[in-house]
Amino acid sequence: MRRGTRDRRDRRDRRDRRGRWLAVAAAFVGSTAAALGCEHQRSVTHFGELICKTASDSAVIATAVRGFIDELEPPPRRFLYLPSNDSSPPPPALQVLQDMGPTYVFSADPKLQAPLRKMLASVGDYPTLLLAYHGFTRADPLHPLVTLSGHYVTGSDDGKSAGKRTIALQCDSTGWHAPASTEPASTGSAAAGAASDTSAH
Repeated sequence: MRRGTRDRRDRRDRRDRRGRWLAVAAAFVGSTAAALGCEHQRSVTHFGELICKTASDSAVIATAVRGFIDELEPPPRRFLYLPSNDSSPPPPALQVLQDMGPTYVFSADPKLQAPLRKMLASVGDYPTLLLAYHGFTRADPLHPLVTLSGHYVTGSDDGKSAGKRTIALQCDSTGWHAPASTEPASTGSAAAGAASDTSAH
């Protein structure tokens, strides 16, 4: 009996030791996995920041223009811009416009606008955006700001303001992206916007 009792106690002690070892092993594996996960996340974040820091200003401006246009209602189908003007979009912005739809040079002179307005109306009542660019700044390499505005020209939306928005671009593992706006764009009057956008310099 005593030997049987001792055997049962030995088996119980072995099970307890094995259980404690498994618990320690599981805790070690868990902490190692967590550490690896954190390290992976840090690596991804570092890689994303490296992409953003080395990206050109052109890439930042292009991303902001796409983000601005993507939030407009109605979605623009055609685009206009004023050349040789303080609010003229720079080349990266113009490239985005051309990629997104037919793009035309607009004039500050109403008489010179008339032929283009007539042509656009003859093609169809498509939302047409006159884009204005108001500058680009960087507080530091990871915090660029791009300010854009615009208004619709021709058709049922003629004169409607697209608002003015300063876009604070954000960096993630894929590079720059324009966050969704959390506030309505500051619209003002369409007439005032048009006057501002068409003041040639």
